[in-house]
Amino acid sequence: MKKTFIFGALLLISTIVSAQGLDFSGNWKLNRSISKLNDQFSMAPKEIILAQKDNDFNVERHSTFQDRDFTIKDKFTLDGKESINPGWQDTQKKSTAI
Repeated sequence: MKKTFIFGALLLISTIVSAQGLDFSGNWKLNRSISKLNDQFSMAPKEIILAQKDNDFNVERHSTFQDRDFTIKDKFTLDGKESINPGWQDTQKKSTAI
């Protein structure tokens, strides 16, 4: 009986979540005081901004390296098609989100 109840609850929760769709939009900032980072060489973004609208998913990462600020922007589609974004030193990053 207990297993049936747990299964039913999980099924109900997954149905509700999938019906509403997931939206990962939001802003996150790195808390350096509680993070374990390499002091001399860390390219961890100090802020990440995610924006999701319909089939488009945009990621914006703000970082500082050797006292220089830079921003990396990536755009993805959520329909299984290949997304191509600029990589390091004129390379291309290819990815597929399904």
